[in-house]
Amino acid sequence: MASSVERFWQVTAEREAVDLAPPDGCLDLIYSQSFGLTIIGAMTRAQRFTLAPGTITTGMRFRPGRAARILGIRPADLTDRNVCAVEVWGKRRELQSRLAEISGSEDRWIVFDELVRERLQPPTPVQQAIRALTLSRGQMDVTALGRVSRPERAALQAVLR
Repeated sequence: MASSVERFWQVTAEREAVDLAPPDGCLDLIYSQSFGLTIIGAMTRAQRFTLAPGTITTGMRFRPGRAARILGIRPADLTDRNVCAVEVWGKRRELQSRLAEISGSEDRWIVFDELVRERLQPPTPVQQAIRALTLSRGQMDVTALGRVSRPERAALQAVLR
């Protein structure tokens, strides 16, 4: 999970606040009573968010290039957009309901953690092969590569041709 998530964060509005979020090129998954479970796409311009007094917003920031696999949507489709996660994932209403029942940020982070772990698929054999080749700086023969990625030998050889 640490390879996919940069950090967890939380903001509590002590009074009504208009928060100006600068463009930072990052993708976040956030939850608050006001916004629900929302995917925040990379911003190319600042966005304003109005927070009511007492609003607690809990979020998870993804590392560059890691969000698509977890979110199930291309990051380019999220640029300058805030998207309801339930609309993207369909049957995730129970997740939003579960988050609504939780008052502590640590417990919300546990739910986020579970979501990420559930959505992370094991790397495909081709992804394993690419990683092994990258780490070896291309100094790996097909037999060794086959042991690392465990695909059928013929399939691996076809990919490498």
